[in-house]
Amino acid sequence: MLIAILSLPVGGLLPSWVKDPGKLAQPINAKVETADAKPMFRHAFKRSRVLVPASGFYEWVPVAGYKQPYFIRPAGGEALFGFGGLLEHWDGPEGLL
Repeated sequence: MLIAILSLPVGGLLPSWVKDPGKLAQPINAKVETADAKPMFRHAFKRSRVLVPASGFYEWVPVAGYKQPYFIRPAGGEALFGFGGLLEHWDGPEGLL
C-alpha cells in the first residue's frame, strides 16, 4: 500500500543534524552546483529530492530604493509547473518538524 503525506513547508531548510534551530540560518535557496558538497544541503540532496508544484513565483526587482515584487506564472495562468526541492526531517524537543 502506498501512502502519500502532504505537508506545508516551514521556513527554510533545517538539516536533521541541527541541535538548536535558533542558532542557524535556514536558507530558502540552494545552488545545484554546490548542494551536493555543502553540509547544509548534502544529506537532503543525496536522499530527499522532491518536486514542488506551483502556479507561480515572485521575482523581486530593485526599483528606486525598494524591491518591487513581480509574480511570474505560465502563460494563461492556469497551468502548474514544478520546482526542484530538498526535504529534511528534524526531530526536536517538540517532536518531528
